[in-house]
Amino acid sequence: MRVLATIAATALVSFGFAATASAYSFHPRSTSFTGVGSTKLTKGLLSVPCTAHFTGHTDSLGKGYITAASFSGSSACSAIRAAALPWHALATSLHGATVYNAEVTASIFGTCGPSNVPVTVSSTGVITFSNATLKPNCVVSGNVQTTPHVTIVSP
Repeated sequence: MRVLATIAATALVSFGFAATASAYSFHPRSTSFTGVGSTKLTKGLLSVPCTAHFTGHTDSLGKGYITAASFSGSSACSAIRAAALPWHALATSLHGATVYNAEVTASIFGTCGPSNVPVTVSSTGVITFSNATLKPNCVVSGNVQTTPHVTIVSP
């Protein structure tokens, strides 16, 4: 009997069913969202506080995608450009996620990224970047409120 259970479990993993069933995901699925909030990009001694504007969507599997990003608040903010979009995001725990290959460019900074950025996601749809490092030596922090609220659900 134990042999049959092992074979069945191996077959499920081979076909991806076990991995899919245990994965956290963004909610709601298959929906577009916007995000707006205060962020700060720092490189060396230069720190630029901005208002970030994100547009994205979740797919039917609960994966996230940031498809557009802009920054406002000052001429330095307006000069920051998102690069290598879309950025993919995967939920990693009930309140944690990773945004993959995030990258921005600016004449005052050069290129920051691409880097994988850990974030937290609240039950009210606030995404928090907490002093996340972007290669080679940039740091991003801030809070972005999503509309509709994007949260993480457990398997």
